[in-house]
Amino acid sequence: MPASRVAIVAVGTELLDGGRVDTNGPWLSARLRALGFTVAGRLIVPDDVTAIQEGLTFFRDRADVLIVTGGLGPTHDDVTREAVAGWLGRAVVEDADWRRRMEADIAARGISLPPMVFRMAQVVEGAEVLPNPVGAAPGQWIEAGDRICVLLPGPPAELQGIYQAHLEARLRRLVAQPPLRVVLLRTSGVPESRIAERVQALLDRSDVTWSILPGPARVDLEVRWTGPSDEPAWRHLLERLRQALGDDLYAEGDIPIEQVVGQRLRDRRQTLATAESCTGGLLGHRITNVPGSSEYFLRGYVAYSNEAKVDLLGVDPEAIRQYGAVSEPVVRQMAEGARRRAGTDWAVAITGIAGPTGGTPQKPVGTVHIAVAGPDGTTHRCFQFRGTRELIKEQSVQMALDLLRRRL
Repeated sequence: MPASRVAIVAVGTELLDGGRVDTNGPWLSARLRALGFTVAGRLIVPDDVTAIQEGLTFFRDRADVLIVTGGLGPTHDDVTREAVAGWLGRAVVEDADWRRRMEADIAARGISLPPMVFRMAQVVEGAEVLPNPVGAAPGQWIEAGDRICVLLPGPPAELQGIYQAHLEARLRRLVAQPPLRVVLLRTSGVPESRIAERVQALLDRSDVTWSILPGPARVDLEVRWTGPSDEPAWRHLLERLRQALGDDLYAEGDIPIEQVVGQRLRDRRQTLATAESCTGGLLGHRITNVPGSSEYFLRGYVAYSNEAKVDLLGVDPEAIRQYGAVSEPVVRQMAEGARRRAGTDWAVAITGIAGPTGGTPQKPVGTVHIAVAGPDGTTHRCFQFRGTRELIKEQSVQMALDLLRRRL
């Protein structure tokens, strides 16, 4: 059954009252659109049978595939199965095979769980189970006349695991139109207005749509080719965009900058240490999110206090007294001390004022100094970031990684 339109209904009262943010919808939308689907819409509804059914009815004539996320757990407010079954005029039944799998898993783990856990073995009558490689609630594939309903658990790791293992290939076979050519170009260190200025003339054409997607100290450019299947024209456009973005372009695709940096270190067989003050370990966290980072990341220092900067990194106390902990001389010594004491090829150091307090007229909140020490010397930049404490920390880490990337 060919399909071209898909809609997503996210179930969860917590998504409406501010307790959680729906990350599944954007994640699914990007992948469905890449397959060639038109995303007809996304809707968030509470954990309520009537609300779920009204959401499905809203999309009934607008989409060929309806994806419902969340509400498949074992507790009283997990009512997605009952809502979808009622909407389709079907019953909720227990899948015996999945029940046995759950029982075997519980026994293997040597734990005891209340009987309600086996609610997660219940499925809509006629549904095909999509095994969950991460959790206990399976996905469900339900064919109903000329449309398909897919039920997926709400935890992102479980939803993504089921999608990648079982769902994407099925949907690819269904799609009625070729996938769009879409590219995500990731840049760092340049404001969105400057990126737009560079590419606007290239993208001002009828066979392209594009979006500027700003983030903390980075800007993503998403370009969608809507013209005929003309591979040379698409490749030519991409090459011109690469030239326009220059060294500010750090990746093509959904690739974080820490992965780019890690690959460059791996290719050069070089090592890295970090020294952090205001970011409190966030830089090390980002670096070690990359699988295999132990090949190049040897040591991270969180030197939050002045005493720690002296004791751990060998910063001269006189430099702190004369210039302050948030200064170029101190951050240079932090980077050089981390590199020397860890015995690495490279070291990155960050010190700053993340706020909301601690700023002065001379050094306002958001003042951040970053240094990169390497085989060919130490470089430094001072930034004035804006935003919340968390946002200032995120921008600091992004720019630290970008400075290291450019050095590499």
